[in-house]
Amino acid sequence: MWSTGYRFELLTADGSPANDMMGSGAFLQYHVSDHTRIEWSFEYKEYDFEAPQRYVGLSRSSTQDSDSRTRSTLISLRVERSWGGREQCLHPLAFAGLGMGYTVIDDIRGTVNGEAFDINAEGGIETVPSCGIGIRYQRRGWAVDGGLKVERHLADWDLEDRVSGRSGEVGDYTAWGGWLGLSIRI
Repeated sequence: MWSTGYRFELLTADGSPANDMMGSGAFLQYHVSDHTRIEWSFEYKEYDFEAPQRYVGLSRSSTQDSDSRTRSTLISLRVERSWGGREQCLHPLAFAGLGMGYTVIDDIRGTVNGEAFDINAEGGIETVPSCGIGIRYQRRGWAVDGGLKVERHLADWDLEDRVSGRSGEVGDYTAWGGWLGLSIRI
């Protein structure tokens, strides 16, 4: 048995490197049993990289921070386990997964406290293990689910200020938040 659907997410990384990470994506699930599913998904997230100039040592105390637009595309595989009855009821669920993503960060120019900067940022490939808990409301032929999730982004972003020659990096970070999805059986 198969199902497919679409999911919306809102995550945060506590401002380092991002606050609001909004995303969505399509998924395909294979029902191994009534309570176990394997899922393949394709997700897209867009968010602001908060104050990249701080990562190259510019103006750590400034209130004139600038943000850089960031986009991330992720392909993932996860295994989900649910508990409860077969049809037309609420089911608690838990999942664990692993994804591979590619992050693109826009360059940013500006001035902070009279000091000019022109930062080239390179995101690149990230490995993203994730886990979560939630609840599914299931009816005959369709379901709605939602819950909380945590992602660990194994990242290595490189930054270079073309004006001062300073460089910096963003390493691994954790993002957490919630999701809401709708699926139909196919």
